[in-house]
Amino acid sequence: MIDRNSDPAVRRLRDVRDGREESFMFVEGVRLAEEFLASGLRPTEFFFSPSLRKTDDLLARLEQTGAPGRLLSNKAMAFASDLATPPGLILTAPRPPARWEAVVRAAAVPLVVVLDGVQSPANAGAVLRTAEAAGATAVLQSSGGADLLGPKSLRASAGSAFRMPWGSGRSGARWAEDLAAAGLDLAAADPKEGTPYDAFDWNRPTALFLGGETGFSFTAPESVAKIRIPMRPPVESLNIAVAAGILLMQAARRRILLVNAQQRT
Repeated sequence: MIDRNSDPAVRRLRDVRDGREESFMFVEGVRLAEEFLASGLRPTEFFFSPSLRKTDDLLARLEQTGAPGRLLSNKAMAFASDLATPPGLILTAPRPPARWEAVVRAAAVPLVVVLDGVQSPANAGAVLRTAEAAGATAVLQSSGGADLLGPKSLRASAGSAFRMPWGSGRSGARWAEDLAAAGLDLAAADPKEGTPYDAFDWNRPTALFLGGETGFSFTAPESVAKIRIPMRPPVESLNIAVAAGILLMQAARRRILLVNAQQRT
């Protein structure tokens, strides 16, 4: 059993958790580990506390991946954990590749979500979850935003981050240029003006830009369509994850209706 916080394995866990090992993910908790394995991913190593021995089936499945498993004392687990109450299981794993470009090219009518400067990992993860549920093609993050594969985003996504094609490392303006060049119409959620979300044409290849807590990081060109969600005053705006849910589920509904109509003809 590893009991020292200074143990190299524990220090390595902290480095992955805090983003100092950028090529790895920090996956914590039984439910998230289940989603991780169900997504076809494999850990580099895993760590568990004595209390987790009762979940022998999960530990056996982790061992079958060939990754080394290490027992941590409760003290060492608490030191490594990203949570106030550690669930007793941590995996490290290589980050899935950013395969958004190939997926967008292959999609008949792509729907790409672009998070422009969203700082909250909880919001970023929630949007990932909603995007997967609505059948979106990919989720992209602009430079300086929350890490889509960071520990908090992973938890908020409830496993969707393992499966959704993603991309990052470009400014919002650069994403707009690249997606327009790829043939997608550009649209941005706007709390004050634009086409009501239920009147917008969601049946075209679309890149939907969602601004961060302080709005968009760039001035959108005139070619970007504005979409608004009508709200009763004095409310002026919605949490980004809530707005994403409304917009993306409307897009999914309109696309399903189109497919059904085409099948009837």
